Amino acid sequence: MPLNEFQKDFKGIMLRPLSQVDEAASQFKDNFVNDHIPVNERLKIYHNNVLGSLSKNILTTYPLLEALVGENFLKTLAREFVMENPPQSACLHYYGEEFDIFLKKHASTQSMPYLSDVATLEWALHKAYHAADDSPMSTDDFSAIEPDSLADTTLTLRGSLSLIASPYPLQAIRDMCLKKTEDAPDMTIDHNTRIMVWRQKLEVNILPLEDDEFMMLSEIKKDKSLGEAVENTLNAYPDFDFAAFLKKNIIFETFSKAHSNN
Repeated sequence: MPLNEFQKDFKGIMLRPLSQVDEAASQFKDNFVNDHIPVNERLKIYHNNVLGSLSKNILTTYPLLEALVGENFLKTLAREFVMENPPQSACLHYYGEEFDIFLKKHASTQSMPYLSDVATLEWALHKAYHAADDSPMSTDDFSAIEPDSLADTTLTLRGSLSLIASPYPLQAIRDMCLKKTEDAPDMTIDHNTRIMVWRQKLEVNILPLEDDEFMMLSEIKKDKSLGEAVENTLNAYPDFDFAAFLKKNIIFETFSKAHSNN
């Protein structure tokens, strides 16, 4: 068997359920030394190591989930996720990005619908920590924008920034998991959580947002011009204060660059 075919087939069997390893053993018998360890047992060892290491990567990325459901349950979910979503890159920093979607659809988590939103928060924190460095816009950068061009200007959010909307009290859940409080939050009501996660300098932050702030940032994330973004936000929230919004986000270094559409 040519090496490239062997590698492809070997990778495939590593990401199948364990029950299928025995069935595939015969196709690899000529590629392993024939001694006291049968080929199917060798494959099971490799299979366990591959799934185990990738699953451990998931558990490392989602410690809040482990605190909520326990290591064994999360490990089972992680192994299923790995088999359905194998890594597409050798860099595992960004592996596990869609674990929240997986949890939202999984049959065993339907009684815990908040888990997927907690996973979304954890991934946002993970993403912010590992995001490439980019320079924030300063007050001088904004001052350099001509007043007549401001409405046609498009802002770019920092690469580390994520916006999360959830009916669940994500920060309270996080505090409980980190044992900052012993009080379990009420999951039966809509908490209308709106938060921004980003890295400022070397610190990853979570900031609660008002509904109008969240909408304005969401419009900017959609590459809307400032004029259009402000108009849409004011239509939904007539009391929105754009000047205060801009001042606040300059302080928090939310934007990385501006582009004039003129």
